[in-house]
Amino acid sequence: MDSSYIKGIDGMRGLAVLAVLLYHLDSYYLPGGFSGVDVFFVISGFVVTASLSKRKDASFKEFTIAFYKRRVVRILPALLFSITSVSILTALFIPVSWLSQSTLSTALLACWGLGNIAQLHVRDGYFGPQAEFNPFTHTWSLGVEEQFYLLFPFLIYMGFSKGASRVWATPLLCAVTTASFLYGAFQTQTDINSAFYGLPSRFWELSVGALLFQACSRRSDLFAHVRSFSTLCLWGGIVLLSASFLLLDKNNFPFPLALIPVTATCLLIAGLVRPDSTDLKLRRLLEFKWLMFVGKISYSLYLWHWPIIVLTKWTVGIDVFAAQIAAVALSLAMALFSYYYVERGCQDLITSLKLSDRRVIQVGGGAVFVAFCFSCLTFFSARYTSLSVVTRNPELWYPSPLKAEALSSKKLEGNQLFVLGDSHAQAYQPILNKLASDHSLTVIDCSVRGRSIANLMAPSMYSNGVLKEEIDNTIQTICAQSKVGDIVFLASLRLPRFSRPHAKVPNDQIWELQYGEHSLRNRELAYLEAELLIERLVAGGLRVMIDTPKPIFKSPPYRASDWFNSMNSIGDAGFNIARSELLEHRAPPMRLIAKLQDRFPEMMIWDPFPILCPDEICSAFKDGKPLFFDGDHLSGYGNQVLYDSFKTFMLRAWEVNED
Repeated sequence: MDSSYIKGIDGMRGLAVLAVLLYHLDSYYLPGGFSGVDVFFVISGFVVTASLSKRKDASFKEFTIAFYKRRVVRILPALLFSITSVSILTALFIPVSWLSQSTLSTALLACWGLGNIAQLHVRDGYFGPQAEFNPFTHTWSLGVEEQFYLLFPFLIYMGFSKGASRVWATPLLCAVTTASFLYGAFQTQTDINSAFYGLPSRFWELSVGALLFQACSRRSDLFAHVRSFSTLCLWGGIVLLSASFLLLDKNNFPFPLALIPVTATCLLIAGLVRPDSTDLKLRRLLEFKWLMFVGKISYSLYLWHWPIIVLTKWTVGIDVFAAQIAAVALSLAMALFSYYYVERGCQDLITSLKLSDRRVIQVGGGAVFVAFCFSCLTFFSARYTSLSVVTRNPELWYPSPLKAEALSSKKLEGNQLFVLGDSHAQAYQPILNKLASDHSLTVIDCSVRGRSIANLMAPSMYSNGVLKEEIDNTIQTICAQSKVGDIVFLASLRLPRFSRPHAKVPNDQIWELQYGEHSLRNRELAYLEAELLIERLVAGGLRVMIDTPKPIFKSPPYRASDWFNSMNSIGDAGFNIARSELLEHRAPPMRLIAKLQDRFPEMMIWDPFPILCPDEICSAFKDGKPLFFDGDHLSGYGNQVLYDSFKTFMLRAWEVNED
């Protein structure tokens, strides 16, 4: 096979990157567009193997050094330019929050080709909100490729060598490919994050491209007797690729659905390398000049389209069509700049300097280190450089430590307060820590984000075996550490949300969660679960304290309180809501709380609602300062407002005089 330039492959790259762009812009446009990445994987394996075949007569040392030099020149300049530039924009416009908590680690690890490793620990996966709002999420695929390249040249060199190793090099690559495929199938069922982001479960997609090149180069006459072989391959590839982009969804991915775009890509490449006289129209589809040009800039376009889309979501919003068009135009502009002045500019510079392959690799390593340090400095100085009032005023927005009293008392010394709940319990940390500091109270935090307990909305302990075991162990630990008279504070939201940090909640969904038949049954089960939990705690000599539902809002304040995001549709509902509406909304859990108190008369109820909403209109702000960080979690200032009420309640609980 002639391993020279194949124009149609650039056309395939163009199709793949446009599919990914449209999917990221709005999955409605192209539901399976994310599979364009799988197309890139196969093409990469094929093209890199073709490139390596030109140096098959070199020594192993020359072969590998030349390979890594080309990877450095091809990958690093545009990648590091993108990471450092987007780090600056992220520090300026994106506040630190749960929604952006994976951003820093992804950016820093992406410098070293480990962006996928950072994403392995994001619990909601590639299709979840944290990935959706992380401007560096897309570096996961580059991480997979870069890690693949660490092993790849060794396998390929053996296949090109003239010794005995050539005999078993291809069978070895086939065996590794098969093992990766089977492992991916297993991981999709057991650990979807590892299956999606991990090299072991994605290796086969790249190595299939390498095997395809070897098959085409060694068996050029294999299908010579099949009439219109190229046409059949191209038609099959186009049909499968269209099905992949239009019909795939996130379920059962990467296995078995990744087989569709991978097979489609193999068929298209096979058709392109075996031209015949009957496939001219099909080939021209992949050789349109504009499509090939998009393919040439596809790497830079891939690097830039995603952070621009994410930054648009964080700022003006991307729901409006005009904003989507602007995001696409800006992505193309940055891709062109990156392609001509960074990708090709660095290649020309290296050529003019006549650097040795080894020196290019050394310079590349140094550039990675500089980019890593620069990104670190950018993120850690965001408190002073950010344009966001949220980032610049952490003491008001985040649950930061409150200032302790000058003279600490020992009114609550010897008493213990165990805090059991989820992120809403953790949002009370400032008042809990201040009370511990001011009055020598021992506070033991047993809360875990995402571990809702006694939420009175849905059962949590006994619907999940792992969670039940966790909670059982926590309760046993509390009972073992406590003494008679200690208090367990059960804190939770206990209400269907009006909004989430990443999206609005539809009214019909809110109604269904509050009053739907299934939800009413869930509330009954949740009540029984809470009753059993309190019964166990009381039997252990503990007293139980529970908070009532606080005000909640239809827009998250931290997402729409700056000049650059004030027009974002996430804030359309505003930050005010009628008190009567909230009282009606919290009536169902309040009835269950009253029922619990009838069952356990000694149970204490702390109601922060009147403090946070004293008027007919409840607001997420007081005196221009945020009471809430998002639609339902307390802010740092909200903790300040509640502290006196909470302190008084706790002093009375232990029958301590305030004076």
